[in-house]
Amino acid sequence: MNLLQLLVCLVGGLVLSTCTVSQGTEITGPPQTPRLLRVTSSSAELSWSPPANAGTATGPLTYDIQYSNGTSITSGLSSMTATIDNLWSFTAYGVQVAAVSASAGRGNWSTVLTFQTLAVPMEPTNLTLASVSVTSAVISWVGVSEPGSVTLFYAVFLNSSLVGTLATT
Repeated sequence: MNLLQLLVCLVGGLVLSTCTVSQGTEITGPPQTPRLLRVTSSSAELSWSPPANAGTATGPLTYDIQYSNGTSITSGLSSMTATIDNLWSFTAYGVQVAAVSASAGRGNWSTVLTFQTLAVPMEPTNLTLASVSVTSAVISWVGVSEPGSVTLFYAVFLNSSLVGTLATT
């Protein structure tokens, strides 16, 4: 940090006081709001752009990430992408990024990006074999009705080979 000495004078040239004032070495803008590249049931990959105005900061910028649901902080990232792992499924999160400079410290946090992790598919229950012939079998089951769970189709396997699919309605 650069320091300046400031002299405050009265009329007639008498010095009233001397004080030390710091001169701004700072990051004046936050990184742009992070963008969600990919989300799973347990992770999120994001990217961001550097601050539009790095102010008087010198040297390379690194980045800190802060996200909700336990206020975790990842620091010292040199790239502008990151993957946050070990998230809870079907849970809402907010994430922010801040630029850091050795000369200026950490700048302001970006606007919050909110997202929700995906739900983990649930297994159907009450699988029943109704009838069997040489060329076919009739099976039934109770579908998933877990809140937040989205089932697009069921896949039926026989000896590790896919034998059919059934879309949900």
